[in-house]
Amino acid sequence: MRSSTPIPKPPRRRSPVSNQNSTYRTPRSITTLFLTISSERHHKPRRANRGGFGKREKAAAALFEHKYVNGYGAHAPMETHTALAVVERGGAFVWTSTQVPFPNRQQVAQALGLPLQKVRIFTPFVGGGFGGKSSTGLQAVEAARLSKATGKPVQVCWNRAEEFFYDTFRPAAVVKVKSGIDGKGKVVLWDYQVYFAGSRSASSSTMCRTT
Repeated sequence: MRSSTPIPKPPRRRSPVSNQNSTYRTPRSITTLFLTISSERHHKPRRANRGGFGKREKAAAALFEHKYVNGYGAHAPMETHTALAVVERGGAFVWTSTQVPFPNRQQVAQALGLPLQKVRIFTPFVGGGFGGKSSTGLQAVEAARLSKATGKPVQVCWNRAEEFFYDTFRPAAVVKVKSGIDGKGKVVLWDYQVYFAGSRSASSSTMCRTT
């Protein structure tokens, strides 16, 4: 038997695309983060000055200034961090996807109290890195410790939540660019200030400052 009660229709929602007056407001916490990063009280500038900014700025027929912000980002490779360790006969053998096998070797040796020559790191050519496998080797150390404790081969495979919590992140950054061109359209000034992200792309610029 069919019910005579009409089915309520969902409320109509205004399309965000059609709302020309809508604006995105940056959350206060993010704004505070970028203000802190770009504060010279926290990060003193390192300058690579080639030719003098003042002279180049005076030579410019037109000047442009822009600021760009970039938040923290997880590297998030398709496969999560994984390591397989076998500790036996007074030595350790570890298979792990890493960008820094030699520092990982030192970490495992220190964690197990073994001489460096008793630890071997194998780096199978699998998985992405993107910088996320160039600093810590926590999964390799975990697998090695567990293998030593159990006397058996142990594989440690992080789930996605562990990946986001324990892995390193791409640093947040503030990038300020002041550029200038002469009357013929030639670039005569490039004042490139990078806060917190190191000297990425800045040191190779014609005129640059890195923070």
